[in-house]
Amino acid sequence: KASLAFKRMPYGFTFFSEAKIASSGDRPWRAEISASYRRERKSFAVSARISDLVPADIADDIFALSKLTQVNLPLSGHVEMEVSEDAKILNGSAEFTAAAGELGLPGFIAEPIAVNEGLLRIDFDPKTGGIVITDSTLLIGGTPAQIAGRFTPIRQPDGRLDALKIELNARNLSLDPNSIVKDQIAIDRVDFTGVASVREARFDVEDAVIMAGDAG
Repeated sequence: KASLAFKRMPYGFTFFSEAKIASSGDRPWRAEISASYRRERKSFAVSARISDLVPADIADDIFALSKLTQVNLPLSGHVEMEVSEDAKILNGSAEFTAAAGELGLPGFIAEPIAVNEGLLRIDFDPKTGGIVITDSTLLIGGTPAQIAGRFTPIRQPDGRLDALKIELNARNLSLDPNSIVKDQIAIDRVDFTGVASVREARFDVEDAVIMAGDAG
């Protein structure tokens, strides 16, 4: 459900939209989007404010994101990007704050991890079409964990998305489903690389390192 205001300008045109987008969760997420088309650059400058977006609610079609790691954190923040006339993202960045929620993992790995809050910074990589996570923090059981990573699309020759290469790095991570300090398991380092298919229920782990002190 959206409203849209459109206005011609000397340099091109501009529009503003307020929208509510349905998802598989209990409530829709909201977006306020403004975009200006500049004729001399042949591109759109897009600015958006997003509220109450839960990644797990919109990742149903990607096996690794819906079954292996469910990000049940309500995200709110802003997105800035430049988009060409033919809908290619030229550059972009985003910053989100995360409200209390959890990271869901398969039961054979661990129970869901309770997250108190967080800050997520994302940059778009125009060379690969992927996104890069930088300088991000999740507060887990009172311990701030530093998070970085990269999601790189792998496409077929005709441009259709075939898989996602996922690279994640975490430092100073505490694993404790109940956020009870005495039960926390301190993890110094997690480095993970894998490829998630979007066409079948398949996830290939290329490399995984978990270090706690001298144990790995």
